[in-house]
Amino acid sequence: MRAAGKRLALKRVNPSLRELELVCTAALTGRKVGDPIFSGLETYVTNDLSAETEPLKELTLGRFYPAKKWPRYSVIVELNANSNPEHPEYTVGVARRPSAALEFFAPLLFDEPFKGMNEWKKQVAPDCKKPQD
Repeated sequence: MRAAGKRLALKRVNPSLRELELVCTAALTGRKVGDPIFSGLETYVTNDLSAETEPLKELTLGRFYPAKKWPRYSVIVELNANSNPEHPEYTVGVARRPSAALEFFAPLLFDEPFKGMNEWKKQVAPDCKKPQD
């Protein structure tokens, strides 16, 4: 899609723990979830993983993501709770991500760096919480 839109390539990175838990929650509960810190996570349900859906187009080609400021992306695919063997459905989470340095230092750059930093955890379904090391 980006090549057809004459856009620079994005760099695929591993999803964050936050993204993994939120997409898992969306797949289990059917709720719409988002990333309250970077707001770059979109989830959608599909039975065709190769489909060029509107959320995918918006995140890959959208005007809100200048290539130099949000050059990375991650993708998560979970089997949807409503899926069945005859008609599998998937919850897909795609996220645009800032540079690794900005992502690392972002908590220090916010006006109130640590207020609300863990609010996203309240959205996570219990079965999706990963054990902390």
